[in-house]
Amino acid sequence: MTRVLAALEELDLVHRQPHPTGQAPGACWRSTDRGRDLLVEDRNRRQAWLACRLNELLPAEREALRLAVPVIERLADS
Repeated sequence: MTRVLAALEELDLVHRQPHPTGQAPGACWRSTDRGRDLLVEDRNRRQAWLACRLNELLPAEREALRLAVPVIERLADS
């Protein structure tokens, strides 16, 4: 984890700051503006890709996915 955070810090995607209480060991990490912008850009690109793929499905296939949502949500929550 240390290497990953160091690499992200070097790319100016996160920055380290002292723990707010000053009592806990280690530091807190926050996204930089650049890091947040990159996350938003990536999320938008993924959502656009998914929207295109969903539009290619037949109506019955989209309905099958709609019916599967509660099951998938239950799995995710477990």
